[in-house]
Amino acid sequence: MLKKRILSLWFPRLGVERISRLKSVLNEVPFAIVINNNNSLVLSSLSYFAEKEGLHVGQFLTDAQILCPNLITKEEDIFAENFFLKTLQRWAGKFSPLVTIEGQTALILDITGCVNLFGGERNLLNKIEQDCINMKLTVKMGLADTIGAAWALARYEASTNPMHRTGDSIDQEARATRSRSYKRNLENYLDLKPVTGALSPNIRIALPGQTKTILSFLPVSALRLSKKENSELSCLGIHTIKDLEILPRGSIERRFGFNILRRLDQAIGRQSEPISPSVPNTHFGVRIAFPDPIGLEEDIMIAIKRLLSSLEEKLIQNGSGIRRLTLQ
Repeated sequence: MLKKRILSLWFPRLGVERISRLKSVLNEVPFAIVINNNNSLVLSSLSYFAEKEGLHVGQFLTDAQILCPNLITKEEDIFAENFFLKTLQRWAGKFSPLVTIEGQTALILDITGCVNLFGGERNLLNKIEQDCINMKLTVKMGLADTIGAAWALARYEASTNPMHRTGDSIDQEARATRSRSYKRNLENYLDLKPVTGALSPNIRIALPGQTKTILSFLPVSALRLSKKENSELSCLGIHTIKDLEILPRGSIERRFGFNILRRLDQAIGRQSEPISPSVPNTHFGVRIAFPDPIGLEEDIMIAIKRLLSSLEEKLIQNGSGIRRLTLQ
């Protein structure tokens, strides 16, 4: 049985790049998409040059304009962005038949059994990145055994400098040594070895069977938790997934509810999380052929009634209705 492999494609600049890829002048200036949040304009998507100016997603526009007076902004068009993401979903269908939309800026692909068609996982991911470069899109990828782990790797980089909260002088002197050891251990679980060239920094691959180990290096925010849950865990000194994993499950559920444990189990693989494939738009069409050309209005109307009758049967069977009808 094939080991399940899940790929997360995150487009962190989807909002701005949907526009700037068609307007090259915006590629050379600080550019941001803003949304209305409680009667205040907030940055929701930033270009590369806007980030270089020190701006960040979630920042108030008034504060951003102080730091970057030449910032160009455009209001979010949620419908256009959703349509664009659905277009990318159809594009990703050439790499896997199982592609689903994750949130507003990401796709999840089940590439189990598909990688051999592209010469291996690394070649597949390099092909996807090259396609995104051609489409003028920034993409970050995470590949792992579960949806949660792939999602986390696409957005978080496993730290090679573990947090040292307390310790004696011997512990302080040994930090550099342990940090090097920590990095060597991490490299055992990530696919970092170059084959035909260095792997892009936007691509992170967890080796099969190493999901739980690699997750232990990541912060608890990589579990797709709410801001409130992240804040509460941080206040208790729970910073990494490893810190959370060693705690008694009963006490976690009593204090925080079941969602944190559910996300943890999904990421590690103890609880399944299915991927729903995209459902293609159904085309309702009927046609009629004539042995000879027709031109009389009466004949045309008779033909239309026959077509509408056949179309009605299809719509009833599918439980659908008509908003627009084209006669050709």
